Amino acid sequence: MALTAPTNDLTGNTIASTYDQLLIIDHADGIVEATLGTVSTQIGKSALSISDEHILIKGVDTNNAAGFEVQQTDGTSILKIAADTPAATLIGALTVGVDGTGHDVIFYGDSPSSNMTWDQNGNTDGQLILNDARLFIDQDENGEALYIDTEASGNYGISVSGKYGIQVTQDLSGGLGAYFARNIAEAGTYALVTIIDDHASNTQPALKIQQDGAGYGIYIDQNGNASALYIDSESTTAVASLDIRADALTTGRIAYFNSNSVDTSTRNLVSIVNDDYRATGATCLNLRQDSGGSAIKATSVLGYMNTGAGAGFVEITHTGNSSSNTNNLLFIKNDDASSIGTTGIYVQQDSTAPAISAEGGIVEQGGVLKENLLTNSGFDVWSNSTLETVSTLVDDDAGDDDTGDWSTFSDSFIHDTDHYEIVRAASAGRIYRAAATTVGKLYKLTITVKAGAGGADNFEFGVSNGDVQPSTYEGGVMTITGTSTASEVTHTKVFESVAAGNRVIVWVTNATADLECSDMLLEEVTPGCGADLAPDGWINGTSTGLLTMRREHDGSNTKKGSFYALRANWTNTNNNYAVTQNLGAAGMLERFQGRTLTFGCWIKVEAGVNGYIRIDDGVGGTSSAVHATSTYTWVEVTHAVDENATTLSALLKHTGNDNPTTIYFSQPMLVFGSSIGEGNYTRPVNEVVTCEAAIGVLSAYSLSSDTDFNLEVETDGKIPKGVKAFEATMLLTPSTIDKYFTFEYTNGLRSFLSYSAHGTTQTPHNFLALCDSNGVFRLERNGTFTVSMNAIQIQLR
Repeated sequence: MALTAPTNDLTGNTIASTYDQLLIIDHADGIVEATLGTVSTQIGKSALSISDEHILIKGVDTNNAAGFEVQQTDGTSILKIAADTPAATLIGALTVGVDGTGHDVIFYGDSPSSNMTWDQNGNTDGQLILNDARLFIDQDENGEALYIDTEASGNYGISVSGKYGIQVTQDLSGGLGAYFARNIAEAGTYALVTIIDDHASNTQPALKIQQDGAGYGIYIDQNGNASALYIDSESTTAVASLDIRADALTTGRIAYFNSNSVDTSTRNLVSIVNDDYRATGATCLNLRQDSGGSAIKATSVLGYMNTGAGAGFVEITHTGNSSSNTNNLLFIKNDDASSIGTTGIYVQQDSTAPAISAEGGIVEQGGVLKENLLTNSGFDVWSNSTLETVSTLVDDDAGDDDTGDWSTFSDSFIHDTDHYEIVRAASAGRIYRAAATTVGKLYKLTITVKAGAGGADNFEFGVSNGDVQPSTYEGGVMTITGTSTASEVTHTKVFESVAAGNRVIVWVTNATADLECSDMLLEEVTPGCGADLAPDGWINGTSTGLLTMRREHDGSNTKKGSFYALRANWTNTNNNYAVTQNLGAAGMLERFQGRTLTFGCWIKVEAGVNGYIRIDDGVGGTSSAVHATSTYTWVEVTHAVDENATTLSALLKHTGNDNPTTIYFSQPMLVFGSSIGEGNYTRPVNEVVTCEAAIGVLSAYSLSSDTDFNLEVETDGKIPKGVKAFEATMLLTPSTIDKYFTFEYTNGLRSFLSYSAHGTTQTPHNFLALCDSNGVFRLERNGTFTVSMNAIQIQLR
């Protein structure tokens, strides 16, 4: 009801102090309106109204709400409602309802539907609900911010449902992100912490740990007598139990097992057990090593080991099979046929004890543990050779008009009697034609040029890829560059193809001149011999040129296991002409007399029929079976050398039934013993081949800058690819005094020659030069030297 101003004032009256109650209002009939109303007529003063509906304290001025306060006798406020800033303060406990009969309490927020509700009947026990709100606890004191003590036997103390469950961020050092502890004798079925990702289609981890610091990702301190880590996997096809990836690891370990306890009992630091005899296809330990490191490396740190009977650094024991089944205690398999440099077992023994000791002997299954007694068995070194043409990619002598074979970007490209004339356009001047090279093979470029009517002109002739200037393609490795003159000059260059160029180009550099060119050739070449000449260490069986040979570098005509093969061509039917290696030199024959030798080789027939091999000791000889097909076949022959043998030769032969006959021989091998077996070809590691003739590497070369040299290219293939080192003689003539000269790898590692010149006198040197894996060496200097170099020994890898 509204308050009205009084019509009469009570003034000038005094209530005696003897009255113990100042005001009593007793109206038995009940007053519908205000029982007691006090109204001020002055603005800013308060008003009091007590009715059957409420107690109202209201300011007459709407901007000045009245205050209300309840005090104890000592003046302490119990309930206070402020007048200046509307707020209520309750001193003491607040009770809503009575025990057993509760009431709901709701606190509303600014946003719609945002509230905190005490639901007195929620879940029968009451519950506090935060609806579209959050509970924020700012705990600045040293106590728990949230403490839950639950005695529930079938429900969790905390249960969270949602897209994101719980996030814990530790932002003060020295503490923990989370701590779970259990100090009871738990004999039930529940782990302290259980993580269940229970959907079969889930593809993400159930637990992910990211550790960016130097601490452990997972640290387990297992003090009880049980496994520290137990994995039960039901995976059927994927990595079943443990998959460890460390792609960024460079110096550490992917896994480390260490036991530092004093224990003399028999035990295994790591045990791998396949416990189901039916799993016949299961491998207990499968190691794959894709880098150049060891797949397994074992080191004895203390320097000693158990030397009891049957014991060793590595012990393999087979028990539980008394049958006659065939079993391998150790099986080593190189499962890639192209891995020709892989050794199945390599033993380095630095002491005087045997490298391998086999009680009961070694049984040869196709030949094992053999040393090749032949030299230069890979047909690598050809000091007596000249360059032979394998195939011709481009052959245009300009004797007739073949302009139609060329494409042009020139202003003018014409044929004039015995040459072509090329005039460069303002933007380009070049002719080209298809000519694909194979990476790794040797090629020779030849061109004859002359300046045209426009005068001398710079030109380039080489192999390129697309419309690319030859000198800019692969650093100009496959390019002749020069300047034409008034006379015809023939230019040649031998190179190793380092990229699969697909065209040969003549490029005219100047825009105001023209070029006359003829005799343009691009040929695949290789070292070859004839007329009493052969690869180093081998002998040509004819001095009349009826047997010619060349080194073969071709995937279809070489056999995996060796980079090169020998192509032998007979233009006669005399089977006495053979490719021979003589092992009966003075002082050498005695090591073979009375011994059993086996000679083996791969043979492929290109033309004609019937290739074979033979061992001959001057008293008798033994020939292999004859091979006559165009696929490589392994043949071998065993011969008991006579105790009175006068010579000893290993021969690569043909039967003489056809003329001509062309046969490829690959990986010849001569060993002591009765067998070799295909695929067991070897040659001595770091074999040194002494050159039958000095091989010219450099001839009066003016070295004015640090330069790399490819041995195969500089020697026209007489020295093969990838040699490890070569011994050479060299003449050095410095142009000025106090200069230095150094022979190096291309990667900066020095060889054995470092020369400081204090004069300009020609100085001879003999030295061992090291090469990189591509057979490339580097000469460095700080002045100009004239260099002449000849190789006399070649060390193969």
